[in-house]
Amino acid sequence: MNLPSKTRDYQVGLTDTTRWQSFHHRQGDVYVCTLPKNGTTWMQSIVCMVLFESAELDFVPQAYSPWFDATFRPADEVMCQLDELPTRRVIKTHSPFDGILESLKAQLECF
Repeated sequence: MNLPSKTRDYQVGLTDTTRWQSFHHRQGDVYVCTLPKNGTTWMQSIVCMVLFESAELDFVPQAYSPWFDATFRPADEVMCQLDELPTRRVIKTHSPFDGILESLKAQLECF
């Protein structure tokens, strides 16, 4: 698949797309990519319910779906949280596609 290249970094408000440079992909990662205030938490919940095949989750969906490129937590701390998950991971971002594309190319090329 021929994918376009990353065109820019976004460092606006709470988002910093340069943090994706330290992201470690895992086979089966799921990405929740939405604009801010457009139902992201709702979408995270739905994705977790589908992945774990239950509407009765015994965890908060954000525990499996941290906002990776948010600047209020150190990137290495969020990456450690993701690395410790024994199951498929759900990664949240509000970044535009052209700001995270290089980081996701390895994952996208699997399709």
